[in-house]
Amino acid sequence: VIIVIGLVFLPSIFTWYNVIACWDAFGNTGNLTVAVANTDEGYESDLVPLEINVGDKVVSALRANDQLNWTFTTEEDAKEDAIDGAKSGKYYAAVVIPESFSRDMMTFYSDEVEHANIIYYTNEKKNAIAPKVTDQGADQVSNQVNQVFLETLSDVALSIVSSLSKSSPD
Repeated sequence: VIIVIGLVFLPSIFTWYNVIACWDAFGNTGNLTVAVANTDEGYESDLVPLEINVGDKVVSALRANDQLNWTFTTEEDAKEDAIDGAKSGKYYAAVVIPESFSRDMMTFYSDEVEHANIIYYTNEKKNAIAPKVTDQGADQVSNQVNQVFLETLSDVALSIVSSLSKSSPD
């Protein structure tokens, strides 16, 4: 009777333990550390003397996002620190905004369009579910970039219209 009771209840105890452990896997993602390295140099057009740095705006938008523990590397070797940290397990993932990011973002109107890429590194060995969560974090970064780009574009358009209206003769 004891063996039968053990065979009946022991698997259900393990099942409930696993269900409770995995109940809300994405609810506590604020502890996942993701490094962000911004090496964007910015862009200034010959047509409009306005400095545009989309990378800085993406970083400021990510600072307001608390779904992941974003760690912003600011040293001279920020890119290497983020990549090495992701490989060593210091960070679960690393997002690197390249030097030509703003310049590539602003080539949409030229003949030689360059796709602006964000480089993403993940440490799949540190935790089994962390790559899935950090992939969602990468999607969040992509959404933030799209939103910031649209805001930057509208700011540039408004500044062009404003400077044209100021320079036009009355």
